[in-house]
Amino acid sequence: MRYGNKSVVSRVLPDKDMPHTKDGKIVDVRLNLLAIINRTTGFVPHELFINFICDIAREQMQKASTLKEKENILFSIIKDLNEKQYKSMYAYYKDLKDTKLKKEYIDDCIYEGIFIHQNPVSEDEPILYKLQKMTKKYNWLEPYQLYVTIDGHEIPQMIKTYMGEMYMIRLKQTDQKNFSVRNTGAINTKELPERSYKNRNHQDLYSDKAIRFGEYETLAIMTGLSEEELALFHAYYRTSIKGRRDVISHIFEPEKKLSEIDSSLTNRTAELFNVIFKALSNEIEFIDSDNIVKSMDNSHIQEYTYHGETYFMTEYEFYLFKLEDELKEKILLETPGLTDEELDERLHEELKASKRIMGEPVKDMK
Repeated sequence: MRYGNKSVVSRVLPDKDMPHTKDGKIVDVRLNLLAIINRTTGFVPHELFINFICDIAREQMQKASTLKEKENILFSIIKDLNEKQYKSMYAYYKDLKDTKLKKEYIDDCIYEGIFIHQNPVSEDEPILYKLQKMTKKYNWLEPYQLYVTIDGHEIPQMIKTYMGEMYMIRLKQTDQKNFSVRNTGAINTKELPERSYKNRNHQDLYSDKAIRFGEYETLAIMTGLSEEELALFHAYYRTSIKGRRDVISHIFEPEKKLSEIDSSLTNRTAELFNVIFKALSNEIEFIDSDNIVKSMDNSHIQEYTYHGETYFMTEYEFYLFKLEDELKEKILLETPGLTDEELDERLHEELKASKRIMGEPVKDMK
């Protein structure tokens, strides 16, 4: 599809098993809308909705009894979507002196389709706002009630759906030409995953090249994972030698649970980076900021600014003040609607569970 959107056909069904409308319109393709969020291809639903509007407008034009009613529907829709296109098309239409030619023009739009020129960036108003206004303006822009046929019975879907045409382009890749399968895959002398070209040289039946997991893939997966989960994923996926071996063992023996992040899951890339720096007479120190004992001043009052407000307190008091505020926000996000007493109780539990030390450090503290 367009706008950087691409998909993989995961299942092919006969027409009789696809959703359809009461009057027999059959859905050709069902899309996983999560791809729009992950790939940030925001215009995909807009194209679908614009074509949905044009299809319903053509149906309304067919129902209209007079030529004037039909042209009002057509040019009103075009004007709402693209005023420049409306001015050009309406000027041409007005110049048609013969009523027969005007009727042919309208019939062509009804039976051949209404084509809208949509700029990538709207000059006057975002396309989303235009579409929202149009749904309020035209009461006949109602979503379709779709049905699926199960055992000869038509079952209505619970949610009504907007359905429209979209441009789709078949890519040159095919399952036979570009089929790739990978288990442990090839690794280089540095024990990191690398691309293998054995398939090109006819040494392997299938390609087993490593799949790239870069910046954009990381940003996409972070929409559903925490930083710790992402680090663990990378350790098992590529960066940790032990992590990759653990995954292989888990595949053959599922009862063996994968370990959580610990010191044994070292990052091979970071180790190599450290070796390079050592050659330059430098050394990288890896610090776990969550397990650092840091002394704070609790004697001298200082001035602090937080969220635009000024506070006078010690360094340690300000640290606790910020911590409580962050924990309150986290608690209310997880459990909205708590009373003040319940919130204070949860806050006390969170602070008690966190590792905070106040007082003089003990020399032999473990």
